Amino acid sequence: MKNIFRIAFSAFLLVLVSAIGCEQKNPSGIETYYVEGRVTLDGAPLTDATVNFVPKTAGMGEDAAGRSNAQGIYKLSSLRGLPEKGAMAGDYVVTVKKNEMVKLAVPKKTLDGEPITEDLKNAAPEVYATPANSPLKATVVTGKNTIDLELKSK
Repeated sequence: MKNIFRIAFSAFLLVLVSAIGCEQKNPSGIETYYVEGRVTLDGAPLTDATVNFVPKTAGMGEDAAGRSNAQGIYKLSSLRGLPEKGAMAGDYVVTVKKNEMVKLAVPKKTLDGEPITEDLKNAAPEVYATPANSPLKATVVTGKNTIDLELKSK
């Protein structure tokens, strides 16, 4: 009986030490893979644009998004993933938007009657703004992914 207790206790200690030594990379339990790339418009870097990867098949994964820097480089993060650690493996439709404040030619009025002289406008071509219209597709695979996005204004 003593031997069984020792064996069980030793097995418990082994499992405990193994669990302590494991690094938990993502508390949500999903696996994401690093995704970065360069987004350009007519060959020039598209800065401060929001890049969104939407799963091609609804319910198969989750969206991942990133913002492009001055060189047009973006890095994806997913909602339940760790920051800038990418997206789940799978096929995606990619959308790109770049919101900018623009002066309105004709001011609008708020419900209180206050004039609105500026509004947000998408500075990227509208075809890339929604998953239904965007021609951009991407596949995220296990490991590191570099996915460049080349947008055309016409």
